[in-house]
Amino acid sequence: MSTDSEITRVIGLYTKGAGAGDAASLDEAFHDNAYWFGAIGETNYALSKAEFTGMAVAQPGDTGSLVSRTISVNQVGDSATVVVEEDNYWGALSFTDTFQLNRISGVWKIVCKSFVHTGGSLPG
Repeated sequence: MSTDSEITRVIGLYTKGAGAGDAASLDEAFHDNAYWFGAIGETNYALSKAEFTGMAVAQPGDTGSLVSRTISVNQVGDSATVVVEEDNYWGALSFTDTFQLNRISGVWKIVCKSFVHTGGSLPG
């Protein structure tokens, strides 16, 4: 598998895991020490892998209309940055996500996700 294909496969694991609440996909995609950073409105988030996975399992992001698009993949050696746009997360929210990946012992893992809330309001 080419490097770009492996990087996009890992991003696909994130999309599947977060959308469907699939802990196994998130576990495969993310390094054990990965973190998520961003804000929705006035609420700031800094979540560990376990915290994000727990949230995704409890409240999967795909309510039937989630759209995820990879905007760019930039790789330098064993480091890569991927930008993804998501619409209709939890049915109403839009985000631009920036993922930092590293190839560790030959395996690509997401080590950080930073997100920007670009539209919509939290349900409820």
